[in-house]
Amino acid sequence: MGRIAPALSSLSAGKTGSAVHEILNIPGTPGFLQATCGGRVVVPWMKVAETFLLRGAGLMGRAVIPPAYGSGLFFPNCRSLHTCFMKFPLHLLFLDCEGHLLELRRHVEPWAMAKGPPGTRHCAETTVEIDLPPANTPWRWTFRPNLPEEIPDRFHP
Repeated sequence: MGRIAPALSSLSAGKTGSAVHEILNIPGTPGFLQATCGGRVVVPWMKVAETFLLRGAGLMGRAVIPPAYGSGLFFPNCRSLHTCFMKFPLHLLFLDCEGHLLELRRHVEPWAMAKGPPGTRHCAETTVEIDLPPANTPWRWTFRPNLPEEIPDRFHP
């Protein structure tokens, strides 16, 4: 698959606490990531899964993605995902250590196991309501410490 080379320079600078924070310039506090492509928002803010509890539980058992998570979850330093105990399909994104998209799996149904391709360092789960661009399109990642008010209502049923 093609690689997406996002311009990561828009990410906030700050003190770092892990490899993902150093590479993606995410401050050591929890927050949200957004991806844009060609000036269009392709992934409205998704929560960075920083805590042990959030990383462990993720979206299991939920009927929808909670409004507090934006449009999904970003898992730093994670090479695989599962959709066990989930009640809805998801898009899964697998990124390398620099934030380049290695693989995109669309509409992954519940009870699936998904291992990223070689070189995977981070993963993300997003709602299938997002119309994601082709894999060879450059993305730009932006970090924000709080969930913005402008999250579309369609992600909050």
